[in-house]
Amino acid sequence: YAVERRRAEAEHARRLQEEAARREAELALLAERERAAQQERELRAIQQLSHPPSAVTSAALGLNALRRAAPDDFDAMLGDYSALVQRALERRAYRVDHDLSSPLRALADRLGFLGAGPRDVVELHTGALRDCLNGATAERAQALVGEGRVLLVELMGLLISYYRTYRHQPT
Repeated sequence: YAVERRRAEAEHARRLQEEAARREAELALLAERERAAQQERELRAIQQLSHPPSAVTSAALGLNALRRAAPDDFDAMLGDYSALVQRALERRAYRVDHDLSSPLRALADRLGFLGAGPRDVVELHTGALRDCLNGATAERAQALVGEGRVLLVELMGLLISYYRTYRHQPT
C-alpha cells in the first residue's frame, strides 16, 4: 500500500509540474502575441498619420507622396533609415559608439531637398520599422520600436530645421 501511495503521489506531482509548465508556456505565448499585436497597432496608428490627401487635393496643392514622386530616392532612404534604426539599437544595447547625428542630418537634408513632408517621414519610418521587425525576437522588436520613436522625433526636428534654414532665407 505504501509503495502504491508513493507512486501515486509521484505521479500526481509530475502532473502538477507538467500542468504548471504548460500554463507558463501558454502565458508566455499570450504575452508574445500581445506584444506583437501592440507593435502592429502602433505601426498602424503611425501609418494612419501618413495617409495622403485625396488625389484631387494633392494635385491642386502640388503635393505628391515622395514614394510615388521619387521611388528610387525613397527606397534608398528607406534602406539608409533602416540601417540607422539598427545602429541606434546597437548603440543602446552594446554601447557601440555609432555616430547617428550626421547620417540622420544628411537624411533630413535629402528629404528636405526632395520636398518631403511629415507624411513622407512617417511613411519612411513605418517602412523601415516593418523591415527591421521582420523576424525579430520580441525583445529586439520592442527595443527597435523604442529606438525608432526616438529617431523619428529627431528626424522630424531635423527636417523642420532644414526648412527653416533653406526655405525662409531672405533673398
